[in-house]
Amino acid sequence: MIHLKPKLKESGICNRFLYEKDGERVYVPKKGFKTQDEAINECKRINSKPNQFHKVVPYRCKHCHKYHVGRNGNFIKKDI
Repeated sequence: MIHLKPKLKESGICNRFLYEKDGERVYVPKKGFKTQDEAINECKRINSKPNQFHKVVPYRCKHCHKYHVGRNGNFIKKDI
């Protein structure tokens, strides 16, 4: 399988891969946050969901210079 870099729309909005249909990759815009605090609040909301097991963290995008939410490779430790 060939991995292609996500295409950026001409408006500068970052996109993420969603699925492949008829050999074409389908992308949707990532949600961008103006401040790190907004992104942190979104991460807290996502991480508090009962079915969430990948920890998400904010990061600053080098393309649009906004903050996005992404996984960092860690798992959420939930008390049983």
